[in-house]
Amino acid sequence: MTANTQNTMQPSFSISKLYMWRCIVTMAHADGLIHETERSHLINIFDKMRAKAGLSQDNYILLISDLSNPQDALEMLKHVNEPKYRAQVVYFARLLAYKDGHLHPTEQELLEKLHASVTDGLNIDEIRREVQKNIAQELTLQEIATDSKRPDDGIGLYKLIDALCLHFGIDLMD
Repeated sequence: MTANTQNTMQPSFSISKLYMWRCIVTMAHADGLIHETERSHLINIFDKMRAKAGLSQDNYILLISDLSNPQDALEMLKHVNEPKYRAQVVYFARLLAYKDGHLHPTEQELLEKLHASVTDGLNIDEIRREVQKNIAQELTLQEIATDSKRPDDGIGLYKLIDALCLHFGIDLMD
């Protein structure tokens, strides 16, 4: 395998990750002008990804090209199929939108479209309830673990009982 072939075959830098960054670059274009702070911030990130994260030279050039040639954010988002990168799109786009110190109305509009597209089909209220339940359980487990009054029988019976109670929604700290 030649060095050139090795350079273009970077398994650590997936298509989803590439398109996540292409989608984020569209945010820099949202207000009609890529500010120098946005451009230099993105180029710095791309340089680091090329040096340390497996971004190929061809994909680096593509991202740099996107800085001069605006793309369609929602079209880019269609190629972001890995959940972890879909989840990061809105977060990073929001950071970039505020990088120049203010949020332009077109940036706000694009953020809303991205958020709607990323969360399309998700039951946000159900997810919120599940997260709150998990946090409550974790906090209770932490309180139980640090409560010095809990007996230690040497076999973990009390921990098992505590875990079962939590599983069935019984809050032991009430």
